[in-house]
Amino acid sequence: MRCPWHGWEFDIATDRNVFNPNRGRVKNYRISVESTDGQKA
Repeated sequence: MRCPWHGWEFDIATDRNVFNPNRGRVKNYRISVESTDGQKA
């Protein structure tokens, strides 16, 4: 995943910054996606 403002890239599997793993982490959240008819995708 890449931040459009800073250009930093993060590995979403580890939450770590790709360029400097010791600096900057991202929080991840469990989500579910529903289609427009209300059914879970």
